[in-house]
Amino acid sequence: MFTPKTLGQIDLRNSPKVRSGIRDDVVQDYMQNYLNKVPMPEPVLFQASENAYLIADGLHRITAMRGLGADYKGGWVCQVFKGDYAECLKEALKCNLQHGLRRSPEDKHESVMSALLKFNDQSNRQIAEMASVSHDFVAKIRKQMETHEVITKPEKTKGKDGKLRPAKGASTGRASSSNVENKGKSKDLGAVLPEPASLGDGFKAPLVDAIGCPIPAKSLKCWDRQGEIKCLLQSLSEIKCTVEKGIKSDPLYIEVGNSTVAIMGTVREGIKMALPYAVCPTCNGQLVEKCTLCRGRGVVSEIRYNTVPLEIRNMRAKLYRKNL
Repeated sequence: MFTPKTLGQIDLRNSPKVRSGIRDDVVQDYMQNYLNKVPMPEPVLFQASENAYLIADGLHRITAMRGLGADYKGGWVCQVFKGDYAECLKEALKCNLQHGLRRSPEDKHESVMSALLKFNDQSNRQIAEMASVSHDFVAKIRKQMETHEVITKPEKTKGKDGKLRPAKGASTGRASSSNVENKGKSKDLGAVLPEPASLGDGFKAPLVDAIGCPIPAKSLKCWDRQGEIKCLLQSLSEIKCTVEKGIKSDPLYIEVGNSTVAIMGTVREGIKMALPYAVCPTCNGQLVEKCTLCRGRGVVSEIRYNTVPLEIRNMRAKLYRKNL
């Protein structure tokens, strides 16, 4: 059984990524369920080393447990298996099909990316079976990852019968400069589209931004720090949930007003301005030193991106998404 004091042994940061993010509303619902003793499915963990556990199933439940804080009286039972990251990932890929928060398209995309990064030698059908998606969906993401050099095209892939067979199709390589140039011949965009960034082996950041635009090399440094901001946002959410719970039921928090909770919500929204969402629509991540919109980052937050005229946003989304 895990208690508020031992939850720190569960490694959220290095657990398999099969969700695109954490939903605060779901975490708060789960926190209330735990407080009200509502039966919840047991999270599934893999013990990778002594006192170190990875999450296969139950990211939102574990986050809710942590949000309840040290004052929570009680503990939680988790299913624990011995195994490494690969075994945990295989289990994580098939979870939440019968219970838990329904997977979004972004969650499915994240699952397939994680599977391909770890099991690149498996056939598309094998990966599809692991992640419970279509093999066509896997093939599309694999091609995208190969194009951006996140993974290499294997000479052979392993099928369900365990036999190795030549991989279908020729290596895609990186998109040619002529293709990138042709994609950019849009009178309404007015700027050359960015070249995809050259990504190193094992790089796990998203291949493209929220609208499908390749992340240019000049913007990669900021884009790669998304995890840093997401951790801050998660911590703020946990603090906010703890204070909200305390105001309702804990005498210790009796002098803390609802205005404090509102302020914390405002702070969280302010921090979200640092979370990269899209390649800057003004400089396309190329002229970052002179751009007044992205202020040198090459990428902008969702809030700032939404200040761009709607017709331009729709045009860009249509242009990129047809190539995904």
